[in-house]
Amino acid sequence: MPNFQNDEVLLTNRLIQLVGGEGQLAANYDYQRGDVVVFTRNNQPDLIKRIVGLPGERVAVKDNHVFINGQKLMEDYIDPIVKPTSPGTFLAAGQEKIVPAGSYLALGDNRTNSLDSRSAEVGFVKRSQLRGAPFLRLLPLTNFGSITRGNYRLEAQ
Repeated sequence: MPNFQNDEVLLTNRLIQLVGGEGQLAANYDYQRGDVVVFTRNNQPDLIKRIVGLPGERVAVKDNHVFINGQKLMEDYIDPIVKPTSPGTFLAAGQEKIVPAGSYLALGDNRTNSLDSRSAEVGFVKRSQLRGAPFLRLLPLTNFGSITRGNYRLEAQ
């Protein structure tokens, strides 16, 4: 929420998972920051979140924002006042972590009520856990349409 609701029907691009990524058939075809992804967790329901941190990046949560390599991430798809990014049990306030190779930092758009990479229950999401990237909302018909990458920018401090 607010960008996705329960009971929506989405089509997911699984091709990116099968052929994209480093060392794959389409090396330049891979997940990027701002992409919405679906991923599995050990015998738990799948989660839908947004990729915020990429492999090799230094990530931190402080002052209700995400920082990537020391730069504040400004995310147009969430309201930082209404949905501030608070720390969690995996990514504590001000603690900087490096996203491991083959993994991502994935956060929900509803930052005040989201089980995501900030929690020790989720942590970094391995590429092997990803099921793909939703690209089309089918139902409800009132919300039919394409799902695009979220807009963001890095702001120097």
